[in-house]
Amino acid sequence: METDQFKGYRGEALEVLKKFNVRVWSDVEIRSKKGTFSGVILPRSEIADDRHIVLKMHNGYNIGIRAESIEDIRETGYKEAHYKIPES
Repeated sequence: METDQFKGYRGEALEVLKKFNVRVWSDVEIRSKKGTFSGVILPRSEIADDRHIVLKMHNGYNIGIRAESIEDIRETGYKEAHYKIPES
């Protein structure tokens, strides 16, 4: 997978994404020590920490899941979003 498929992820979180062969914009089911969560993996800011994976849940909420707590990630789909940050 190309590095731009991991948009902003680095360190521990990047290693988890690679381990389970998923990327940003993957529709996934994540099983962690705290429960099972479904949604889309979102890009990270490059200045954000490297310990969390951000998930847009199907109910619209965004959550951060600590990388070290993830036991399994299963990709259920993929659809790349195209977005542009508005300039002031």
